[in-house]
Amino acid sequence: MGIDPKTIMAPVAAAARPIANTLSDTWQAVIGDRVAAWRIANAAKLQEKLNAELKRRGLELKAGLIPERYAFDWFEEATKQDEPEIQELFARLLANTATGDPDSADRRHLEIVSRLVPLDAKVMNLFYNGDVAKYDLAKDGEIIEITIEEWKLYRTLKEQHGEKAWQSVEHLLALGVLDKRTFISPDAVARVFGNYQTDTSSGVIFPSYGGGDELEVTVEIVSTFTGLSLRKALLA
Repeated sequence: MGIDPKTIMAPVAAAARPIANTLSDTWQAVIGDRVAAWRIANAAKLQEKLNAELKRRGLELKAGLIPERYAFDWFEEATKQDEPEIQELFARLLANTATGDPDSADRRHLEIVSRLVPLDAKVMNLFYNGDVAKYDLAKDGEIIEITIEEWKLYRTLKEQHGEKAWQSVEHLLALGVLDKRTFISPDAVARVFGNYQTDTSSGVIFPSYGGGDELEVTVEIVSTFTGLSLRKALLA
């Protein structure tokens, strides 16, 4: 005779139902209404920031240019934000999307911005606004790449925002907004191997690289395709 799973699960489900209902009622009482009110308050603040952004730039919100999927995702993520700096970024994304800008309409940017904290936004802006990093441009003036040596960025961030700012660099690296590149100077390699010597006096070959030269390793923080696209999406 086979075992009927229903005969086993039914008593368990019946026993769990009162507990589940109690938990549901408890959490609804504790956070349900508060979450709804919090998101409505955030939506009101976002509306103010969006109106101010549109007015400042002389733009008109053209809802027809905003894809429905994007609008839904934007509202879902934006209303979870209560920090003015991040709300400002969401308002700018929607304003730019309403102009038909393809970079702003990239839904992947919504997820990235939703995971930023205000210090992340400041660090991202400092890197991508061109004040400290070096721009490589195409013939048409389009930015190909932005680079800065790691130690220079660390020093600048420490001076302006304290050591905690480097945590934002690590977060932006994890999000794909920044990347890290390490390379060895070709001139240093040539000097080192130019001083290559061997000692065979003992019958065994011992290589040496006299002259005290060392390989010069450079670490750079560089832009990514995602970061450059997000930069354009947030241009005011």
